[in-house]
Amino acid sequence: MKRSLITAAALTVIAVSLAGCAAGQTGTAGKATAGDDSLTAVQDSGTLTVGTEGTYRPFTFHEGGAGKLTGYDVEVIEAVAARLGVDAKFEETQWDAIFQGLKAGRFDVVANQVSITPERVDEYEFSTPYTYSAGVIVVKKGNSSITSFEGLAGKSTAQSLSSNWYTLAEENGAKIQAVEGWAQSVALVEQGRVDATVNDNLTFLDYQKQTGHPA
Repeated sequence: MKRSLITAAALTVIAVSLAGCAAGQTGTAGKATAGDDSLTAVQDSGTLTVGTEGTYRPFTFHEGGAGKLTGYDVEVIEAVAARLGVDAKFEETQWDAIFQGLKAGRFDVVANQVSITPERVDEYEFSTPYTYSAGVIVVKKGNSSITSFEGLAGKSTAQSLSSNWYTLAEENGAKIQAVEGWAQSVALVEQGRVDATVNDNLTFLDYQKQTGHPA
C-alpha cells in the first residue's frame, strides 16, 4: 500500500467522501514515490517545501494582494510541518505548472486544493482529504441560458487547462478559453467575453463576500 509523505500528521484534518461528479474532496499531493525515506529527508533538512498558487482565495492568497501568504491550505500545511518538526517553505507558481514542479523536485508537496481524482491517485500520493466542496457554474447575472452542467454544451467557459474543472466543462461540451486561474476566469465572465466558468463553490462564495459584486 502506498504511504503518504505526511502520514499521521495529516490525521487532524478530515473530510467527507466524494459525492458525485459536481463535488470533490481535496488534500495535499506528494510524489508517488513518497514514503518513509522522503519523510526522513524532509525532517533531516528541517524544511518542507510546498508548492502553491498564492492567488486562490480563500485557500492560498496574499491578504490585500501583497501581504503575507495565508489561507486555509496554508494553515493546514503549516500545522502539518509543525507536527513534523520542520518549517514550511512556500514556492508560488501558476496552477498549470504546479504538478511539473512537483515532478521536477522543486516541491516536496503541493497544498492548493488538489482534487483527488483517479488519474491523480495513479500518479501522486495524497494526504487524508481535508476539504469537501461542490463545483459550481458561475454566469453573469441575468444569464438564464445555463441552468445545469449539461447546459454548458456549446457555451464558452474560462478554465485552467490542468484543473478538474476544465475536465468537467469539457465533458459537458463547453468551448474552453484557457486562463491562469480564478481571477482571470471571473473577469472574463464579468466582461461578457465567456458565458461561464466552472470552479470551486467556496472560492465563488469568498469572491462574493470580498467584493460584494452584484453581477
